[in-house]
Amino acid sequence: MTTGARTPEELDMLLADTLMTRNSKVEPGHTEQSRQDEAARYRSMHIRDGRAAKPTVRIEHGIHNFDTWKVAFDRDPAGRKRSGVQRYQILRPVDDPDYIMIDLDFGTTAEAESFLEVMHTVWSSSQAAPALAGKPQTRIVERVETVDL
Repeated sequence: MTTGARTPEELDMLLADTLMTRNSKVEPGHTEQSRQDEAARYRSMHIRDGRAAKPTVRIEHGIHNFDTWKVAFDRDPAGRKRSGVQRYQILRPVDDPDYIMIDLDFGTTAEAESFLEVMHTVWSSSQAAPALAGKPQTRIVERVETVDL
């Protein structure tokens, strides 16, 4: 086991190896080159400026009725888990119960982009989105900093 400080490159490879082990289909016993190729692929998808990058889709829009909207959301016509959503949170302004914000965390930007394509189809259906008021605003964002005080 290596002791002492690690270089940024060593830390980068360690994080990529961890991601690869957790998410990869590379089987034990594959060649060292396979491992390095897979680690490089994960580094390119998950590491920005030395930190793990997790894209978040932020969706904001007005709604006619929260309870109606929530029932439609819970039906999950876009297949959140199947689309790569790892976590989500729903927010409402304290002064506007007819407006919602949803943050959906993904493993890759490609998953986030594909999910938004599906959502545009969902939003075009009054049956799938019965409480939607207006056009949703969307962005794919990346957490830059989180500080607990």
